[in-house]
Amino acid sequence: MMAVHKKQSRPSSVVRCPRFTGHEIRNTRYEIRDPSRQGSILITALWALGLLSFFCVSLGAQIQQGIILLSRMNKRAVVRSAAEAGIFKAMAISKSEYAKNPLPNLARDSVFFNSPAQFENIELGDGRFEVSYLSYDEPSGKPLVRYGLSDEERRLNINRADRAALKRLIAEVTGLDDESAGELAGGIIDWREYGESDIEDFHSDDFYENLEFPYQEKKGAYETLDELLLVRGMDEAVYAELIDFVTIYGNGLVNINTASWVVLMAVGLSEEEARTLAGMRRGADGLPGTPDDYLFPDANTAVLRLAETLDLEPPEIGRLHALVAQGTFTTVSAYYRAQSKGTLLSGRENKIITCVFQGNDGKIQYWREQ
Repeated sequence: MMAVHKKQSRPSSVVRCPRFTGHEIRNTRYEIRDPSRQGSILITALWALGLLSFFCVSLGAQIQQGIILLSRMNKRAVVRSAAEAGIFKAMAISKSEYAKNPLPNLARDSVFFNSPAQFENIELGDGRFEVSYLSYDEPSGKPLVRYGLSDEERRLNINRADRAALKRLIAEVTGLDDESAGELAGGIIDWREYGESDIEDFHSDDFYENLEFPYQEKKGAYETLDELLLVRGMDEAVYAELIDFVTIYGNGLVNINTASWVVLMAVGLSEEEARTLAGMRRGADGLPGTPDDYLFPDANTAVLRLAETLDLEPPEIGRLHALVAQGTFTTVSAYYRAQSKGTLLSGRENKIITCVFQGNDGKIQYWREQ
């Protein structure tokens, strides 16, 4: 019996299309994309991206401002800490000297009044400090920066000085004419005392009451040197020139071993006597604030040495002894002024602190920051 082979059918390559009825064709929806709609979507996306970029930039600017602010705050903290360190070091040295001797000859101690090693450009972390003052008794006649402290008794006490002494000091230091210096001296005294001054046509109450922002006179002792800025005739420029020569601390006596020739002249010495006495104190090297400085043990010794050096006549000698008898001079200081400037090791940020304190215990009497 013969075998019958069935022929296998090949898959057809013909694609059969589905048949649609007319109803189906009519109900078939064809999606046609609108180009304008695509553009709106793109614009919306760009707006969102731009808004997001604005927020990022704004946030970045705020962060940058915050970093700058923190940096400035850190710099200010550094310079303030450096300035404070200078003040505290000055206090520590003063207390140490008083511990050695209750009445130390601080004017002779170069570590105290003139010590660059202790007080000039002392580095402290990211900052540095220097404690300095101006010395007005240089041979050149020009003020020179000294590194250390200055005592308040070298200055004229505005709570104790009379009008004549104030007038002489103001005229010499500020260059004001006699009339203007006398008016300012009268204003300084009138601020601290009851009653009108003896200046013609000077009525202080009327002046202060008629200011744009009126205030009353103190009619009492000065409690801070800054009160001088409230006195009639005083301004920032005159105050800046006068501040190194006046004080309100101490008993009003002037230290004959430390006072500048300007202050010595203000309290009654002639210019020649004042300059000569200042030169005698400088010692053999002719420089103030060095170990060979000469200290007068008392005011009478100073008068005798001065009379011998200048070959003074008896009337001049008697006048000087009268000043001593009135209790004008002392050889002891109790209050000290330290002006400390703190700066960055890199940068121009700085802070200046001026402090007046008692030498024996460091009790602060005055503190001013600039």
